[in-house]
Amino acid sequence: MAPQAGGDDPDARVYRQIVDQAFDLRIRVGRDGRIVLCPEECARLVGCHAEDLLGQPFTTLVHPRDGAIVGQYLARVRRSRASVSFVVRVRIAQRRWRRFELVAAAAVSGHDTLIVGREARATRSVAAEANAATDALTGLPLRGAHLERLERALARARREQLVLAIYVVDLDRFALVNDELGRDVGDAVLREQGRRIAAVFAGHGEAGRGDGDEFLAYAWAAGGADEALLLAHDIRIALASPVSVGEHEIFSTASVGIALYPRDGNERSRLLDGAVAAMHQAKRSQGDRHAFVDALPGRKSSRLLLDAALRNAVGNGELELYYQPVISLEDESLLGCEALVRWHHPERGLLMPDEFLDISEETGTILELGAWVLRGACDQVTAWRAEGIDAIQLSVNVSARQLREEHFADLVTWVLEAAHLDPGRLILEITESIAVRLAEYETRLLHVLRSAGIGLAIDDFGMGHASLAYLKHLPVNRVKIDKAFVQGAPASPIDAAIVRGIVMMAREMGIDVVAEGVETREHVEPLRAAGCTKAQGFLYAPALSAAQFAAFAAASRRKR
Repeated sequence: MAPQAGGDDPDARVYRQIVDQAFDLRIRVGRDGRIVLCPEECARLVGCHAEDLLGQPFTTLVHPRDGAIVGQYLARVRRSRASVSFVVRVRIAQRRWRRFELVAAAAVSGHDTLIVGREARATRSVAAEANAATDALTGLPLRGAHLERLERALARARREQLVLAIYVVDLDRFALVNDELGRDVGDAVLREQGRRIAAVFAGHGEAGRGDGDEFLAYAWAAGGADEALLLAHDIRIALASPVSVGEHEIFSTASVGIALYPRDGNERSRLLDGAVAAMHQAKRSQGDRHAFVDALPGRKSSRLLLDAALRNAVGNGELELYYQPVISLEDESLLGCEALVRWHHPERGLLMPDEFLDISEETGTILELGAWVLRGACDQVTAWRAEGIDAIQLSVNVSARQLREEHFADLVTWVLEAAHLDPGRLILEITESIAVRLAEYETRLLHVLRSAGIGLAIDDFGMGHASLAYLKHLPVNRVKIDKAFVQGAPASPIDAAIVRGIVMMAREMGIDVVAEGVETREHVEPLRAAGCTKAQGFLYAPALSAAQFAAFAAASRRKR
């Protein structure tokens, strides 16, 4: 029998009440985020039968780029038992995506969550559409609405042969305001800076709200680059004045990227990507700068513009996870793996992480990418367990930008619950360069994660200047010796001594040690002599696809 809403229990009454409001989508999910109840008519909306949806993660119905935020909202409902509303893209029949307004609320009994919603455009009045296109904080058009207006401006520029300047404005070091003074102060700064930007462009063009601390704008520039430059200067002068919020006086600067139509391109996407790249070039020059597209060094421009393609890589299925085994030095058995992402770029082929992660960190796409990696890797460990490959400990790299995200701990918890994975199976890795610069909020976050049973590791250990001091304050239970020392130990007494010192110190503190970059048998002997018991590197295996890792694990079991 197909699952249906209804019944005599309290939850059923709640369900009937919200059904009466004629929602298109009505689904109930369990604590693990998987669907436990779905009326047949709702299943037809998404192009399948109700029985096919039972047991599936709710996020399978959601666009890949929206999955992480859905997980955060569901975790918030479970934690606070308060309802939340949000807008995401939902897959409907024929694999089309439609924007849905969803409401998630805790079930009256048990740990389930009720999710209801309707297609966003189907029920909106003209006024509602206008409100949805306007940022509630700054009063500026949201990104989508601004880009539609930019497209219309470009159409006029083509017809009338006009010059249009496209601006991307990013507040410098704005994350520090949120971290040190709180979100309310940060919102007040964004509100005021948005007002100033709107004032600069009044009469010249239009400004809009981008993502986070980013603003977008365009202006008519009959005088070409010189006129565009004057407006960029006005932006920086306007934003440089201090913002008073209560007892605080916040000084803020901005980095501005500029692209010109038709000089730098004819299409909106190319012009906007160029302006984003130019903005990041300005930011790399210590901020409080502006840069034109034509001022970008060719190589850097090409690298920075990868970000535009990376924003679509998840949805296009271009990313793939690989897994490098972690091996016991005592008997060479398989202990775990480190998840590593690869990008099958449609034009440049297979790209390694060091070719795109830095720019992803700078632009903020690391948040979406990191959530995708975490979800995919945890789900893969669960899939391996179903194949009989158990007791695998998974390491996932985490960036500084992710640690500053307000709901990161909620995201990790939700991913583990959805994958039915014990927290002790997951280790989050941060590099030593991040560890020595952690703010108080980020350190507290690590303690929260560790108290939940999640492992924490410091990668590239030994290369920083404050390793010993920071180990006392961070809830770390693993360090990974940097490969420079591992590979240098056979020939260098100093490197060998460093390896021995790290292992001895970690043992005294009850911290696990893994040696990175083990590529030859000569690398192994100093590690064993020092008492190191775990390693990873090409001697044992490179990073493997999921199928290759499963075969490697099966071969490892047969050896034992």
